[in-house]
Amino acid sequence: MRRWPGVALLLAIAALTIAEDCPCASSVADSVGGEIGPWIAPDRRTALDLDFPITHHDGTRAKLSDLRGRPAALTFFYSRCANARKCPAVVSAFAHLHTAVRDAGLGDEVRLALVTFDPAWDTPERLTTMASERGLRPDDVLWLLIPDAAVRETIFPALGASVSFNDDGVTMHAIQLLVFDRSGRLARMYRVALWQKDAVLTDLATLIAEP
Repeated sequence: MRRWPGVALLLAIAALTIAEDCPCASSVADSVGGEIGPWIAPDRRTALDLDFPITHHDGTRAKLSDLRGRPAALTFFYSRCANARKCPAVVSAFAHLHTAVRDAGLGDEVRLALVTFDPAWDTPERLTTMASERGLRPDDVLWLLIPDAAVRETIFPALGASVSFNDDGVTMHAIQLLVFDRSGRLARMYRVALWQKDAVLTDLATLIAEP
């Protein structure tokens, strides 16, 4: 098995955390509210439909399935969200997760995807401005993504996202983070007030270490 910088340390921390805080293998309540879904073993994972057209913040056309090939963490936001405890907090947390991934030496091994709920409004130009204002630095690790407006009604149900829309845009949504293995199969879903970056980092390190 190959080894990566920082992976062994992260896995050791994870083992200690589980031993102290979680005597079972089921989902657990997060310390800031909500639920961390159970870890899905490789032989029980199923691939989600990721075959959707998307646009990167710089205007590059691609498909969401391009996330395959590396373990990935994916979450949702939209720039017009006015609830400071939701999308602005998610964007800030993802920026910190991006920094943590780089600092752990895992930048060449994982991907992070921030997907807007609001493709009609969140143009590449608007997302580029938002990224600059909020300390996001999209690169080969952190992807800032816009689904095609035509697939808005299908992409989010396919990903299990809790969101609703009306003619003006998003009406309600939850904070969720999905963790995928390198084959694009769901390994864990976080549905919490806001995830803990160390927990997500440990999940990614675990997936990197999988054969």
